[in-house]
Amino acid sequence: MASSPNGSGRANIGDVPAGRLCTGIGGAVLIAGCLQPVPVAAQDSLWQALTEGEVDLNLRLRTEHVDDPANNNAYAHTLRTALRYETAPWRGFGVELEFEDVRALGEERFNSTVNGKTNRAVVADPEGAEINRANLWYRGPAETELRIGRQLITYRDAPFHRFIGTVAWRQNWQSFDAATLTSRGLPDTVMSYAHIFNVNTIFGENSAQSDIDMDTDLFNIQYTGLPYADLEGYAYLIENEDTPSASTRTLGARAHGSWPDTGGLRALYTAEFADQGDYRDGADTNDADYWLAELGAEASLFKVKGSYEVLSGDGTFGFQTPLATKHAFQGWADKFLQTPPDGVEDRFVTGILRYRGFTLTAVYHDFRAESGGYDFGEELDLKGTYTLNAHLTLGLKYADYEGDRNATNVARNPGLARDITKFWAFLSTGF
Repeated sequence: MASSPNGSGRANIGDVPAGRLCTGIGGAVLIAGCLQPVPVAAQDSLWQALTEGEVDLNLRLRTEHVDDPANNNAYAHTLRTALRYETAPWRGFGVELEFEDVRALGEERFNSTVNGKTNRAVVADPEGAEINRANLWYRGPAETELRIGRQLITYRDAPFHRFIGTVAWRQNWQSFDAATLTSRGLPDTVMSYAHIFNVNTIFGENSAQSDIDMDTDLFNIQYTGLPYADLEGYAYLIENEDTPSASTRTLGARAHGSWPDTGGLRALYTAEFADQGDYRDGADTNDADYWLAELGAEASLFKVKGSYEVLSGDGTFGFQTPLATKHAFQGWADKFLQTPPDGVEDRFVTGILRYRGFTLTAVYHDFRAESGGYDFGEELDLKGTYTLNAHLTLGLKYADYEGDRNATNVARNPGLARDITKFWAFLSTGF
C-alpha cells in the first residue's frame, strides 16, 4: 500500500506552475496529434493502450482512539477511497491518474487539524478530495522511465520510507509534483533522480499546511549484485522555499542483507550512516548525523531483530527527515515526528510472528537524548493483522508511550514527558 496513493506547486521548468505542468504536456501531445494524420494501426494501438490499462480501487476503513492527558480524548472513524487508472504504453508513453477521498463517519470527535476541534487530541485525517496522482510517463531504451507530474516517490519498501515517502499510514497520502528519471540499464542497479517542485502534504487542500513549495533534488542509487549485501547511496538536496532556513543537504550510504543457512534460518543485518548540513539558504546550525545498526534472524514463521538508531542533535538542531513516512519510525505514538534539538537515541527490539494469514508484531523502544544522555521515555507497540485473501486485510494496532518526568526532559521537552496511548482498528480492501 505504501507505494501507491498521496496543491498547487511551482515548477522551475520555464516557470510553469506544477499544477498545470501535466496539462501543458498533454495539450502539446494532443495538438501534435491534430496537426498530422494518425495511421489506423496507431489509432488501434492507442485504443488498446486506453482499454488495456490498469484500474485499482482501494478502500480503508479505520477507527482511531487517542488517550492524551493534555487534551480531550479523540475518537475518529474515517474512510479512505482511492481510485487509480494507468494506461498501457502507447509508443512508450502512458498516463497515470488517481483520485483520493477521505470522509469522516459520524460526529468528528477529534482534531483533524482543519475542523476546529482544537480541544481534542489530534488525528491528522482531515476530510477532503483531491487528485493524488496525475502524471505523464515515457519508458525508453535501457529500462529508463521519465515521469512528469503529480506522483509518489519512494526508494525503499513500504512502510520503511526513512527519508522519502508517502506517509501511507495517514488516510490522505503525501504526493509530489515532480519530474523523475529512473534507469535500470546497468546490471543489478537502479539509478533514480527526482526534481520536486511541490509537496502535497497529508493535511489536505483545506489546510494552511497543504503544500510545501520546493526546489529539491533527490539522487538515489541501489545495487543488488552482491550475494550478501544490498547497497544504497543517496544525496537529498532539500530546498524548502516556504521555510528557507529549514533547507538541508543529506548524504548517506546503507548496506543490508542476510546469510541463509541449511536450516532455513537467516541472519539479518543493516548498517547505515548519513551526514546532514545546511543547503542553499538553510541555517548554518543545520548540522547533524544519522546512524543505524541492526542485527537479527528470520525464518518462515518469525523475525526478530535488535536495532540502534541515532538522529544526532547538539542542543540547537536535531537531524530532520521532512519528507519521510515518519509514523514507521521511533514509535507509532508519533512523539518524534520532529526530532528534538538534543537528538534521539532509539534502542528497540522487534519481534514478528507469521502463520496462515496472521501477522503479529511487537516493538519495544527505549528513547534517550543523544546530547545530554537523559531519558525521553519508552514505548510499547503491538499490531495484529489477518489477511483473508488478496483483497481483504483486517487489523488491530496499539501504541503506549510513557514519558520520563526527569527534570531535564520536563524543562526541555514537556511534550515528550507526557504519556499518550493510541489504538486503531482497520479494514482495508483492494481490487
